[in-house]
Amino acid sequence: MTKVPSEFDAAIYSQQSLYDIAGFSKPTLLQYGLDSPASTQKITWLLGKTLPQAEVRGLLNLGHMAPMTHPDWVNRMIERFLSAQLSNGAYSVAD
Repeated sequence: MTKVPSEFDAAIYSQQSLYDIAGFSKPTLLQYGLDSPASTQKITWLLGKTLPQAEVRGLLNLGHMAPMTHPDWVNRMIERFLSAQLSNGAYSVAD
């Protein structure tokens, strides 16, 4: 929780636009809780439309604190995504 204020600062005061991140070419997993605030869901979908290789996953019955309340479940999804990317060569261990 100690880094939450810096996360808000980064989100509010960032000088980057969607155009700046549209060229990110690596597969990206974006997760959001279906019970999260609408603003969080909108940001996730906007990023999903912007990043060319984004995979967007809505987490049923979870909110925006899912990594804290259900870390095992969230981490398993991340592990599966990364394993698939490693096996198809999209990422290497060095990335």
